[in-house]
Amino acid sequence: MKNATLAKNFEPNEKICFDKRFSIKGLSGARRVLGCFMVDTKRGITAAKPLQNEIIDNCSLDISRKKFLMILFGMKGNEYIYFNREEKMKQSDPSTLHHYVSTGNTHKDPLQSVIGEKMLYKKQQTCEFCNGKYKAFEYRSADMKDILYLYGKDYPGDVKAYSYLGAYGLGYLKTDKGNYFVMSFEHGNTQLQVSEVEDLENLMACFDPSVFQIYEETKVVEMLQETEDRTNELNQNLVRDEQKMLNTNFPCAAKKYALNVYKNESNEKQKELLEMQSNDKIAYSNKADVLKVASRYDPTASIKMDRLQTEYNLCILKSDVESGKWSKNPDNYSKAIAKINCWENKVNEYKKMEDDIKAIDVRYSNDKEKAVEEKMKYQVKNIGPKMGTLRCNL
Repeated sequence: MKNATLAKNFEPNEKICFDKRFSIKGLSGARRVLGCFMVDTKRGITAAKPLQNEIIDNCSLDISRKKFLMILFGMKGNEYIYFNREEKMKQSDPSTLHHYVSTGNTHKDPLQSVIGEKMLYKKQQTCEFCNGKYKAFEYRSADMKDILYLYGKDYPGDVKAYSYLGAYGLGYLKTDKGNYFVMSFEHGNTQLQVSEVEDLENLMACFDPSVFQIYEETKVVEMLQETEDRTNELNQNLVRDEQKMLNTNFPCAAKKYALNVYKNESNEKQKELLEMQSNDKIAYSNKADVLKVASRYDPTASIKMDRLQTEYNLCILKSDVESGKWSKNPDNYSKAIAKINCWENKVNEYKKMEDDIKAIDVRYSNDKEKAVEEKMKYQVKNIGPKMGTLRCNL
């Protein structure tokens, strides 16, 4: 933090070397978590890995790992997410590993404010960390929502924090009374603490992201073109379906039309989201930005698509049964009736899930954040576990 004035914007493909590594542990809700992050104290850059139930790679910089994921953010407002994806050119081709960095466009337009000034007030409680190596004093924010344990040279009655380098509320804190280690951070149902601080200066812990492609300028552009192509195809399908609905020889044409209308709507929503990714500044450390993206997510989107497809398939199968197509083969007839019953149950269950999600949106129409939270809970508790029971492999 002594060199915080040297902090500057950095490019997504720029090599970064770190001089400190922090191991952390704690609670996120009821879940015990472990994690780590590294910092370049000279340039004001942090690299963090997601919190997990167990340490899998201990902040490994090995980009050949299939599930490599790391977030870099700087004191000057850059925020980059590095990740790998397996992709195929064709369905029959073998998968190849691609490296992407999602910048949220902060490489072109950095965040204006990384941390706001905050007053912290000393309490009498102390706590030792890292096997007694650091004895820190408790400080709290004025609203008492943030509880921090600070380690430093002096411990005045209050400090004004105005610069931060670290992750998950831990790391370095620059104040008007000096620099501190944040050894513990508690807010709401999150309680995290530093379990080890390692010096990396002699270990050459460097991250070279030169092979990573900027996601917004490559993959997003490619997917936008795919949505454009799909729009043309879907519009042609809708024209064809409208003509079929006028013909009594196609009793299920209305079902097919409803399916393609929804496919078109879903394609347009995906296009809007991709355009937002391409053009807007989206920082995933910013609560408002995360909410803007999350509020567009509909946990029943794939369910509705499958329901409409199932209703169309159901219509075709019922028409075949009613026309006597299966009457001469008792086994096939029995299988057709069983599949009809299974599909009808599946459609009814899907409709209930869709209605439940709509009810959540209505209930929290004035609180988007709560609506997103409740919909995610519903998906985990009700949608995920139910999907396996609704398969109709008859």
